[in-house]
Amino acid sequence: MTLFRLFQNKQNLLTAVLERVFAPAPGTRMEAPAVETDLSEIVREYAAGYAANIKRNVALRRVLIGEIQHFQEHEIKVIRGIFEPTRQHVIGRLRAAQEAGLARREMNPAIVADQINAMVFMGVLKDSLPLCREYSGKDYIDACVETIVRAIETRGGGIDGMGGNA
Repeated sequence: MTLFRLFQNKQNLLTAVLERVFAPAPGTRMEAPAVETDLSEIVREYAAGYAANIKRNVALRRVLIGEIQHFQEHEIKVIRGIFEPTRQHVIGRLRAAQEAGLARREMNPAIVADQINAMVFMGVLKDSLPLCREYSGKDYIDACVETIVRAIETRGGGIDGMGGNA
């Protein structure tokens, strides 16, 4: 009865649990500087914050991924509401980097944000497995950052559609 009094229904309980579990990692910076000056900093801050968030609840993320096809519209909306603000924040910073001339104009910031998410998520999943690796989690994040930055920076190489040589 106490749960029902506090949350009224299962949807509100789920929302409260997911919001608490998937809150941004402590120390995650959500304000952007007035002018972007360092593309590596943008990507590194986002990747490190995302990795810290995932590490705090890898098992629950695995369950959610396995069950997402059974979710109703409300659950999908809750999950999007939790993750989308951070994603939109980095997209905004990447757009600002484009305007500052740091990132290629033809780069799609939404695609880059999703690529960072995928790379970091796979690295954290690998770290959570009892397997030996010849590099650390930090080295993996550093390599992800370098790969993304080289692909989107104005003076580096890239591929078409991500900021490449059109």
